Amino acid sequence: MLRSVFGLFAMLALVAGAIAQDDSRLQRDIDALSSPPLAGEIRSLGENSPNAYVLFMQDYLKNIGSYGGAVNGQLTNATIRAIVGYCREAGFGETCIRGPLLPESIAAVSEAVAAALAPAVAEDPIVTAATPVAEAPVTPEEQPVAVAVMPALPEGWRLNDNGGRGTLGLVVELVSAGPDEAVIRFSGTAAQSGYFNVEVGPVLPAAAGSWVTQVSARRNTAPDTAGTVWLRTARIGAEGYLGELFDGIRINAGDLEATLSGTGVPSPDTLKLLPYVQLSVQAGETVDTTLTLSNPSLSAAP
Repeated sequence: MLRSVFGLFAMLALVAGAIAQDDSRLQRDIDALSSPPLAGEIRSLGENSPNAYVLFMQDYLKNIGSYGGAVNGQLTNATIRAIVGYCREAGFGETCIRGPLLPESIAAVSEAVAAALAPAVAEDPIVTAATPVAEAPVTPEEQPVAVAVMPALPEGWRLNDNGGRGTLGLVVELVSAGPDEAVIRFSGTAAQSGYFNVEVGPVLPAAAGSWVTQVSARRNTAPDTAGTVWLRTARIGAEGYLGELFDGIRINAGDLEATLSGTGVPSPDTLKLLPYVQLSVQAGETVDTTLTLSNPSLSAAP
Protein backbone atom coordinates (compact mmCIF):
# COMPACT_ATOMS: atom_id res chain seq x y z
CA MET A 1 0.00 0.00 0.00
CA LEU A 2 2.81 2.39 0.92
CA ARG A 3 4.46 1.69 -2.40
CA SER A 4 1.25 2.41 -4.31
CA VAL A 5 0.80 5.70 -2.47
CA PHE A 6 4.41 6.61 -3.15
CA GLY A 7 3.90 5.79 -6.81
CA LEU A 8 0.79 7.96 -6.93
CA PHE A 9 2.57 10.94 -5.36
CA ALA A 10 5.50 10.45 -7.74
CA MET A 11 3.11 10.55 -10.70
CA LEU A 12 1.36 13.68 -9.44
CA ALA A 13 4.71 15.37 -8.88
CA LEU A 14 5.75 14.43 -12.39
CA VAL A 15 2.59 15.91 -13.92
CA ALA A 16 3.16 19.17 -12.07
CA GLY A 17 6.88 19.25 -12.74
CA ALA A 18 6.50 18.58 -16.44
CA ILE A 19 4.74 21.90 -16.92
CA ALA A 20 7.94 23.69 -16.01
CA GLN A 21 10.18 21.40 -18.05
CA ASP A 22 12.13 22.72 -21.03
CA ASP A 23 10.75 20.72 -23.95
CA SER A 24 13.96 21.19 -25.90
CA ARG A 25 15.97 19.62 -23.05
CA LEU A 26 13.61 16.66 -22.93
CA GLN A 27 13.95 16.23 -26.68
CA ARG A 28 17.75 16.38 -26.40
CA ASP A 29 17.62 13.50 -23.92
CA ILE A 30 15.55 11.52 -26.41
CA ASP A 31 17.77 12.44 -29.37
CA ALA A 32 20.75 11.01 -27.47
CA LEU A 33 19.26 7.50 -27.81
CA SER A 34 20.53 5.15 -30.48
CA SER A 35 18.45 4.69 -33.61
CA PRO A 36 16.73 2.33 -33.04
CA PRO A 37 17.02 2.68 -29.26
CA LEU A 38 18.26 -0.13 -27.06
CA ALA A 39 16.24 -1.43 -24.12
CA GLY A 40 18.89 -0.31 -21.65
CA GLU A 41 18.86 3.21 -23.06
CA ILE A 42 15.08 3.51 -22.78
CA ARG A 43 15.20 2.13 -19.24
CA SER A 44 17.93 4.62 -18.30
CA LEU A 45 15.86 7.44 -19.80
CA GLY A 46 12.91 6.44 -17.61
CA GLU A 47 15.02 6.24 -14.49
CA ASN A 48 17.07 9.43 -15.00
CA SER A 49 14.77 11.67 -17.02
CA PRO A 50 11.17 10.52 -16.39
CA ASN A 51 9.55 13.44 -18.23
CA ALA A 52 11.65 12.67 -21.31
CA TYR A 53 10.63 9.01 -20.98
CA VAL A 54 6.96 10.02 -20.85
CA LEU A 55 7.48 12.23 -23.92
CA PHE A 56 9.18 9.33 -25.71
CA MET A 57 6.35 6.94 -24.83
CA GLN A 58 3.64 9.42 -25.83
CA ASP A 59 5.28 9.82 -29.23
CA TYR A 60 5.78 6.06 -29.67
CA LEU A 61 2.24 5.17 -28.61
CA LYS A 62 0.79 7.92 -30.82
CA ASN A 63 2.71 6.56 -33.82
CA ILE A 64 1.33 3.05 -33.33
CA GLY A 65 -2.21 4.34 -32.83
CA SER A 66 -2.48 3.60 -29.08
CA TYR A 67 -2.58 7.19 -27.79
CA GLY A 68 -4.49 10.23 -28.99
CA GLY A 69 -3.49 12.90 -26.48
CA ALA A 70 -0.87 15.62 -26.41
CA VAL A 71 2.83 14.78 -26.71
CA ASN A 72 4.14 17.00 -23.94
CA GLY A 73 5.97 14.87 -21.37
CA GLN A 74 3.17 15.16 -18.81
CA LEU A 75 1.93 11.96 -17.20
CA THR A 76 -1.76 12.64 -17.72
CA ASN A 77 -4.56 10.15 -17.10
CA ALA A 78 -4.76 9.54 -20.85
CA THR A 79 -1.02 8.78 -20.94
CA ILE A 80 -1.28 6.38 -18.00
CA ARG A 81 -4.18 4.55 -19.64
CA ALA A 82 -2.25 4.30 -22.91
CA ILE A 83 0.90 2.91 -21.26
CA VAL A 84 -1.05 0.44 -19.14
CA GLY A 85 -3.05 -0.61 -22.22
CA TYR A 86 0.20 -1.17 -24.11
CA CYS A 87 1.51 -3.28 -21.24
CA ARG A 88 -1.69 -5.32 -21.18
CA GLU A 89 -1.49 -6.02 -24.92
CA ALA A 90 2.17 -7.00 -24.52
CA GLY A 91 1.26 -9.50 -21.80
CA PHE A 92 2.53 -7.77 -18.64
CA GLY A 93 -0.38 -5.55 -17.67
CA GLU A 94 -0.13 -6.50 -13.98
CA THR A 95 3.39 -5.07 -13.90
CA CYS A 96 2.41 -1.63 -15.19
CA ILE A 97 -0.90 -1.22 -13.41
CA ARG A 98 0.93 -0.67 -10.11
CA GLY A 99 2.55 2.41 -11.62
CA PRO A 100 3.95 3.09 -15.13
CA LEU A 101 7.03 4.81 -13.69
CA LEU A 102 8.01 2.11 -11.23
CA PRO A 103 11.36 0.50 -12.14
CA GLU A 104 9.84 -2.88 -13.05
CA SER A 105 7.27 -1.18 -15.33
CA ILE A 106 9.90 0.89 -17.11
CA ALA A 107 12.11 -2.19 -17.55
CA ALA A 108 9.31 -4.29 -19.07
CA VAL A 109 8.14 -1.51 -21.39
CA SER A 110 11.72 -0.76 -22.47
CA GLU A 111 12.28 -4.36 -23.54
CA ALA A 112 9.01 -4.47 -25.48
CA VAL A 113 9.54 -1.15 -27.29
CA ALA A 114 13.17 -1.91 -28.16
CA ALA A 115 12.15 -5.30 -29.56
CA ALA A 116 9.40 -3.68 -31.66
CA LEU A 117 11.81 -1.13 -33.13
CA ALA A 118 14.76 -3.48 -33.63
CA PRO A 119 15.85 -4.55 -37.11
CA ALA A 120 13.88 -7.61 -38.11
CA VAL A 121 15.55 -10.44 -39.96
CA ALA A 122 12.81 -10.73 -42.54
CA GLU A 123 11.69 -14.12 -43.78
CA ASP A 124 10.61 -12.61 -47.08
CA PRO A 125 11.67 -9.30 -48.62
CA ILE A 126 9.06 -6.65 -49.38
CA VAL A 127 10.56 -6.06 -52.82
CA THR A 128 10.89 -9.19 -54.91
CA ALA A 129 10.86 -10.04 -58.57
CA ALA A 130 7.43 -9.40 -60.00
CA THR A 131 5.45 -12.25 -61.50
CA PRO A 132 6.24 -12.28 -65.22
CA VAL A 133 3.57 -10.94 -67.51
CA ALA A 134 1.90 -13.87 -69.25
CA GLU A 135 2.77 -14.31 -72.89
CA ALA A 136 -0.02 -13.92 -75.40
CA PRO A 137 -0.89 -17.00 -77.48
CA VAL A 138 1.37 -17.23 -80.51
CA THR A 139 -0.31 -17.52 -83.89
CA PRO A 140 1.39 -17.96 -87.26
CA GLU A 141 0.67 -14.31 -88.05
CA GLU A 142 2.20 -12.99 -84.81
CA GLN A 143 5.66 -12.68 -83.36
CA PRO A 144 6.27 -13.94 -79.78
CA VAL A 145 5.36 -11.40 -77.10
CA ALA A 146 8.27 -10.32 -74.84
CA VAL A 147 8.01 -11.17 -71.15
CA ALA A 148 8.40 -8.17 -68.80
CA VAL A 149 10.22 -8.95 -65.55
CA MET A 150 10.79 -6.42 -62.77
CA PRO A 151 14.24 -6.34 -61.17
CA ALA A 152 14.85 -8.31 -57.99
CA LEU A 153 17.10 -7.44 -55.07
CA PRO A 154 20.55 -9.05 -55.19
CA GLU A 155 20.84 -12.48 -53.64
CA GLY A 156 20.94 -12.26 -49.85
CA TRP A 157 19.56 -8.70 -49.73
CA ARG A 158 16.22 -7.96 -48.05
CA LEU A 159 14.05 -4.92 -47.43
CA ASN A 160 11.86 -4.61 -44.34
CA ASP A 161 9.75 -1.90 -42.78
CA ASN A 162 10.27 -1.65 -39.03
CA GLY A 163 7.16 0.48 -38.61
CA GLY A 164 5.08 -2.53 -39.69
CA ARG A 165 4.92 -3.49 -43.33
CA GLY A 166 3.15 -0.80 -45.28
CA THR A 167 2.31 1.35 -42.25
CA LEU A 168 4.85 4.10 -42.94
CA GLY A 169 2.84 5.19 -45.96
CA LEU A 170 5.81 5.59 -48.33
CA VAL A 171 6.06 4.23 -51.85
CA VAL A 172 9.08 1.93 -52.29
CA GLU A 173 10.33 1.38 -55.84
CA LEU A 174 13.18 -0.89 -56.88
CA VAL A 175 14.47 1.16 -59.80
CA SER A 176 17.19 -1.25 -60.88
CA ALA A 177 19.32 -4.04 -59.52
CA GLY A 178 22.35 -6.13 -60.42
CA PRO A 179 24.37 -8.89 -58.77
CA ASP A 180 25.88 -6.53 -56.15
CA GLU A 181 23.92 -3.29 -56.60
CA ALA A 182 20.41 -1.94 -56.10
CA VAL A 183 18.83 1.45 -56.72
CA ILE A 184 15.82 2.00 -54.43
CA ARG A 185 13.53 5.04 -54.29
CA PHE A 186 11.45 5.98 -51.24
CA SER A 187 8.82 8.68 -51.76
CA GLY A 188 5.70 10.13 -50.19
CA THR A 189 4.68 11.52 -46.81
CA ALA A 190 5.44 9.39 -43.75
CA ALA A 191 2.26 8.36 -41.94
CA GLN A 192 4.27 7.69 -38.78
CA SER A 193 7.85 7.66 -37.56
CA GLY A 194 9.79 4.53 -38.37
CA TYR A 195 12.52 2.83 -40.33
CA PHE A 196 13.19 1.06 -43.60
CA ASN A 197 16.12 -1.35 -43.41
CA VAL A 198 17.89 -2.53 -46.55
CA GLU A 199 19.77 -5.64 -45.47
CA VAL A 200 22.75 -5.63 -47.83
CA GLY A 201 23.95 -9.16 -47.31
CA PRO A 202 23.26 -12.45 -45.62
CA VAL A 203 23.29 -12.93 -41.86
CA LEU A 204 26.76 -14.26 -40.96
CA PRO A 205 27.85 -16.26 -37.90
CA ALA A 206 29.79 -14.03 -35.54
CA ALA A 207 33.27 -14.87 -34.30
CA ALA A 208 35.66 -13.20 -31.90
CA GLY A 209 37.78 -10.38 -33.25
CA SER A 210 37.22 -7.20 -35.20
CA TRP A 211 34.67 -7.09 -38.02
CA VAL A 212 34.44 -4.59 -40.88
CA THR A 213 31.31 -3.58 -42.80
CA GLN A 214 31.63 -1.68 -46.09
CA VAL A 215 29.25 -0.45 -48.78
CA SER A 216 29.49 2.02 -51.66
CA ALA A 217 26.59 4.45 -51.49
CA ARG A 218 25.06 7.38 -53.32
CA ARG A 219 22.04 9.27 -52.01
CA ASN A 220 19.89 11.65 -54.06
CA THR A 221 17.34 13.43 -51.92
CA ALA A 222 14.71 16.14 -52.39
CA PRO A 223 14.28 18.03 -50.14
CA ASP A 224 17.70 17.51 -48.60
CA THR A 225 16.28 17.54 -45.06
CA ALA A 226 14.01 14.52 -45.49
CA GLY A 227 14.98 11.36 -43.65
CA THR A 228 18.35 10.21 -42.36
CA VAL A 229 20.31 7.29 -43.79
CA TRP A 230 22.85 5.18 -41.90
CA LEU A 231 25.12 2.20 -42.47
CA ARG A 232 24.74 -0.18 -39.53
CA THR A 233 25.43 -3.78 -38.54
CA ALA A 234 23.10 -5.47 -36.07
CA ARG A 235 24.29 -7.95 -33.45
CA ILE A 236 21.88 -10.88 -33.17
CA GLY A 237 21.80 -13.17 -30.13
CA ALA A 238 19.76 -16.14 -29.00
CA GLU A 239 16.84 -13.85 -28.07
CA GLY A 240 17.10 -11.60 -31.13
CA TYR A 241 18.49 -8.10 -31.60
CA LEU A 242 21.23 -7.14 -29.10
CA GLY A 243 22.48 -3.81 -30.45
CA GLU A 244 24.88 -2.48 -33.05
CA LEU A 245 28.42 -3.56 -33.94
CA PHE A 246 29.56 0.08 -34.27
CA ASP A 247 28.12 3.60 -34.20
CA GLY A 248 26.07 4.28 -37.32
CA ILE A 249 27.90 5.80 -40.30
CA ARG A 250 25.68 8.50 -41.81
CA ILE A 251 25.08 8.82 -45.55
CA ASN A 252 24.63 12.53 -46.11
CA ALA A 253 22.01 14.10 -48.37
CA GLY A 254 22.86 15.34 -51.84
CA ASP A 255 24.44 13.70 -54.86
CA LEU A 256 27.19 11.99 -52.85
CA GLU A 257 29.27 8.97 -53.74
CA ALA A 258 31.27 7.39 -50.94
CA THR A 259 32.55 4.11 -49.61
CA LEU A 260 31.36 3.78 -46.04
CA SER A 261 33.13 1.60 -43.54
CA GLY A 262 32.46 0.69 -39.90
CA THR A 263 34.44 -1.55 -37.57
CA GLY A 264 33.49 -3.20 -34.29
CA VAL A 265 34.00 -6.22 -32.04
CA PRO A 266 30.92 -8.36 -31.30
CA SER A 267 30.06 -9.05 -27.68
CA PRO A 268 30.42 -12.64 -26.39
CA ASP A 269 26.64 -13.21 -26.58
CA THR A 270 26.53 -12.24 -30.28
CA LEU A 271 25.73 -15.21 -32.51
CA LYS A 272 25.19 -13.52 -35.88
CA LEU A 273 25.89 -10.23 -37.65
CA LEU A 274 23.51 -8.48 -40.07
CA PRO A 275 24.75 -5.53 -42.21
CA TYR A 276 22.08 -3.06 -43.28
CA VAL A 277 21.41 0.49 -44.49
CA GLN A 278 18.64 2.27 -42.59
CA LEU A 279 16.37 5.09 -43.76
CA SER A 280 14.80 6.76 -40.71
CA VAL A 281 11.76 9.01 -41.19
CA GLN A 282 9.58 11.13 -38.93
CA ALA A 283 5.79 11.30 -38.99
CA GLY A 284 4.56 13.90 -41.49
CA GLU A 285 7.93 14.17 -43.24
CA THR A 286 7.86 14.42 -47.03
CA VAL A 287 10.45 12.05 -48.43
CA ASP A 288 11.92 11.62 -51.90
CA THR A 289 15.16 9.70 -51.49
CA THR A 290 16.91 7.42 -53.96
CA LEU A 291 19.65 5.17 -52.61
CA THR A 292 22.23 3.52 -54.82
CA LEU A 293 23.98 0.78 -52.83
CA SER A 294 26.67 -1.47 -54.22
CA ASN A 295 29.50 -3.86 -53.38
CA PRO A 296 28.67 -4.46 -49.70
CA SER A 297 30.94 -6.62 -47.59
CA LEU A 298 31.08 -7.91 -44.03
CA SER A 299 34.22 -9.74 -42.95
CA ALA A 300 36.48 -10.39 -40.01
CA ALA A 301 39.51 -8.14 -40.05
CA PRO A 302 42.82 -9.96 -40.56
